[in-house]
Amino acid sequence: MNFGSAAGLAAASRALRGYNDALADECLQTALRVWKFEKGRKPNLYSHGNTTGGDPADEELRAAIELLITTKDALYAKRVSELWPVIDQKFSVHAADAVRAMPHMDAAFQKKVRMRALKYREQLVKDLGENPFGVPITRGGWAGNGAVIGFAVTMYYLHRAFPEVFPPEHTLRGLDYLYGTHPASNVSFVSSVGAHSKRVAYGSNRADF
Repeated sequence: MNFGSAAGLAAASRALRGYNDALADECLQTALRVWKFEKGRKPNLYSHGNTTGGDPADEELRAAIELLITTKDALYAKRVSELWPVIDQKFSVHAADAVRAMPHMDAAFQKKVRMRALKYREQLVKDLGENPFGVPITRGGWAGNGAVIGFAVTMYYLHRAFPEVFPPEHTLRGLDYLYGTHPASNVSFVSSVGAHSKRVAYGSNRADF
């Protein structure tokens, strides 16, 4: 989970800059120290359910991208480029981060992202034809809303990068789904948004209302 923490701290340093510069500096220095620490040893792997972070390669990629955006250091651009197979294999997961990294990467990387995005669009047409809502409805628990939100955010970044390839409708369909255009009812899943919305949220105390 250290790489995940480094990614979060690097991003936080940008958000804090100009508001609390001392804390922004502390966040960035901690992220840099964690990156150096993890790169200097074999990974300490332990997995239990969803409590111990994601795939180590995914976590390292996210950390490299956030540190690249924050520092503009070529060290992280090099590592992002080396981790291209991770992006390529799980493009739907990493597309938004890859697009965010593009302004800080070379032309070769930018071309690879575009070519992979075109390939992803072909698969997307097939996948979204499985239901009338135009979003990926998963078949697991938690109502699948996390997947819909992730899809809508990814489509937003792909539209910004390649507006001629990805229309804004994909993101808007994600919003429509969350706000009531979904199976079983027209209740909005976002509290206080929509004519009929969820009044009881699944909050920090989990399912105890």
